Amino acid sequence: MNNPNYYLAVGSYENWQSALSKGNIWGLGENRRASWSRPKLGDVIFFYVEVPICAVVGWGTVVEKHHDGKPFFAEDSPTKSEWPWRFRFSIQWPQPFSLLHGKRISVSNLPGGITLHRGFQDLGPVKGLEMVRRCM
Repeated sequence: MNNPNYYLAVGSYENWQSALSKGNIWGLGENRRASWSRPKLGDVIFFYVEVPICAVVGWGTVVEKHHDGKPFFAEDSPTKSEWPWRFRFSIQWPQPFSLLHGKRISVSNLPGGITLHRGFQDLGPVKGLEMVRRCM
């Protein structure tokens, strides 16, 4: 297997609750379709929860990708999803329950720095491996 790529998914606490309670699924908006196309099966996604947590709460690997416009997330409208470009992930750290209630990892002081923005971003191998190290 090739070395994985590393990404950071940033989202609200409410959407993380939906993602975890409905089968470990995360989604990106229409404006992030290009971002959604980059991760491949086996790539690593770090999950960053915004206010009130402001930290990485876990990481997983991509196991499936698909498009689904049905409402799914807490912030979706009753008729369609704002985030239809989805991927399913298997949690590598920590256990699913602890993903929102356990250890939290800071993204501050990553090599080369990081600018957080809601959505999805490529971390690159140096930052990605540093995040794996921090999670151990």
